[in-house]
Amino acid sequence: MKHILEIAKYPLILFIFSIFSFEISAQEGFSVDVNSGCSPLIVHFTYTAGGNPSNLSWNFGNGNSLNGNPSVDPILLNPSISYINSGSYTVTLTATTASGTTTYTSTNLITVFEDPS
Repeated sequence: MKHILEIAKYPLILFIFSIFSFEISAQEGFSVDVNSGCSPLIVHFTYTAGGNPSNLSWNFGNGNSLNGNPSVDPILLNPSISYINSGSYTVTLTATTASGTTTYTSTNLITVFEDPS
């Protein structure tokens, strides 16, 4: 009972932990090798969610997207994308596996700075 009362003293900490846990899991579907730099920035994405996807749909936030079956087009598992214009970009990946469809979104994941030259 003492431990329950101690936890109840800190509801804000539990709330903050819940928010950050959600943010972390929302980005678990893919990783990047770099997320900021000067233009042109080439970013290598890697699908990390597992589950042998039958369809992957990428939206890279810069007008480029990829969609298809990775067993037919393996580049969908590890695409490389160029970002030319400065700004911040949100990346979304929708993966379909035998378990269902999951969408992973990472807001303002990529930041491109103007070329200083």
